[in-house]
Amino acid sequence: MADANVTTTTAANFIPEIWAADTLKAIENKLVMANLVLKKYSAEVKKFGDTVHINYFQNVTVGDKAADTAVTFSANTEGKIDLTVNKHKYAAVRIEDIADAQSKPDIKAGYTQKIGYGLAKQIDTDLLALYSGVSTTKGYTTSKITLQTLLDVMQTFDENDVPEEDRYLVVSAAQKRALLEITEIIRNDYNGGISPLKSASIGSFLGMQIFWSNNVPKTSSNTISHNLAFHREAFALVMQIEPRIQTDYNLAYLSDEVVGDVLYGVGEVKDDTTLGKYAVHIQAKE
Repeated sequence: MADANVTTTTAANFIPEIWAADTLKAIENKLVMANLVLKKYSAEVKKFGDTVHINYFQNVTVGDKAADTAVTFSANTEGKIDLTVNKHKYAAVRIEDIADAQSKPDIKAGYTQKIGYGLAKQIDTDLLALYSGVSTTKGYTTSKITLQTLLDVMQTFDENDVPEEDRYLVVSAAQKRALLEITEIIRNDYNGGISPLKSASIGSFLGMQIFWSNNVPKTSSNTISHNLAFHREAFALVMQIEPRIQTDYNLAYLSDEVVGDVLYGVGEVKDDTTLGKYAVHIQAKE
């Protein structure tokens, strides 16, 4: 009897497959917030660690120079902001061989897309939940978003020297409709026209790019939405493990096990009197 080796062919059922491309595609199509916040700090924790320390510089005092006198040197005690990587989320399914064999569509690919969507939704949900820590609140619980509210937001940003580039507004579906009912937003001579047809983006107004998402948090039995206006530097997303899909074969159940996971952290970066109020929580009646 000839000798035989175990090869990748004979052990195919035990070799995990990675469907990262399909999962990443699903995630990219569904993410709103994650594409609008800082992500540059992820490289800091790719190999080890669970916390990113973000240092910042305060403004330096400006004084009057008098003749024949020495200048006074500033000595600020600089601070830091800590972002903790503490969210390890996953989604998993077990597909029996008979289900795979008798399913007309590609059942594995279908569940891969759904896992990707689930992970994307969780990331966006966690970022939008940061509204609860934002120090500035505008709007009313008794009315939808109004033009006055948007002007208040613009004034808050301007008074805090928030850069005019990369200002965003993310609203619920009901508030999207409310915005499209504001004459000043939809009139061409005010804004160049705002269109609800471009994916999650519905245009711009008062220097803010506007997006909508069903992940915007709601409270009081879904009667109040907590929308966010912010600059890109207001929030950060740190990913230590990028979204991934892994599979293995389970002999006991004669099935493929498919698990998707992601390891990340979210947090506020700029929202105080020192760094500037780069975010505004907008409450509104749904």
